[in-house]
Amino acid sequence: ISNDRVKIKSDIKIETELSLEYNKPYLRIHDRRTKEITLIEVGITNKNILAKTELRKSQKYDVLKNELKIMYPGCKVITVPVVMTWDGLVTRHFKGYMKQLKVTDRLMAYMQPVVLKRTCESILEDYRRIQRGDWLEDEVDEMMAQLETQPAGPEQGAQLMPR
Repeated sequence: ISNDRVKIKSDIKIETELSLEYNKPYLRIHDRRTKEITLIEVGITNKNILAKTELRKSQKYDVLKNELKIMYPGCKVITVPVVMTWDGLVTRHFKGYMKQLKVTDRLMAYMQPVVLKRTCESILEDYRRIQRGDWLEDEVDEMMAQLETQPAGPEQGAQLMPR
């Protein structure tokens, strides 16, 4: 999406002179008027690694940020991690990140129940698949596909299963 003032790209690789491992942020917002580029990285995780995931997401694009500063002289480049747990928990930094993005309290209040709802839907769908027995069929299909792509015969040091 683009107009005279702002260009927004979603999940698109950013070409730079360096070959970067991390060059595809979830969202890139380039505000030409304020000369600011915002890289947004989204993550849904569990509560045991929430803070670690948020830190990793905030540092993931440090090299890309430097490259963008060279490509767009005078632009300020920031990274904003948007990370929450499957059940809607966030860190103490989340509200500050939302303020950076100018997200209203009303929208924040909407985001958490949506994550909860999607988590419940995902769990329910997995449960239904298990009840129908589809999960076993999926596992067999996946194993067969792997067998078809691997060479015939046991690998060096591998043993056949006894009958």
